[in-house]
Amino acid sequence: MEPESKPSLSELSSTAALGDYVLISEVGEGSFSTVWKAVHRESGEVVALKQVFLSRLNRHLKNCLDCEIKFLSTVCHPNIVRLLKAFQNCIQREMEGEESEII
Repeated sequence: MEPESKPSLSELSSTAALGDYVLISEVGEGSFSTVWKAVHRESGEVVALKQVFLSRLNRHLKNCLDCEIKFLSTVCHPNIVRLLKAFQNCIQREMEGEESEII
């Protein structure tokens, strides 16, 4: 398997961005979230960015999400995805007629 090439600056400027990250492509989606392939603007590090639609979560699911974030922020294991950063940001974007929230 060949190493993945980093996107050029011109490619990064023409795609959707979220904070320090540029969204490259959708990896998958579920009922409450979408996972994006993204790249950090400065380091060029390719990451998976999980977009969670908080408006679709009831109180119990929001608590489960909080637990997931707390767990992933403390665990360090080669078979478990490493959480680099968690943030919340409201963006104006048309997605099934609702505002989406990013964590």
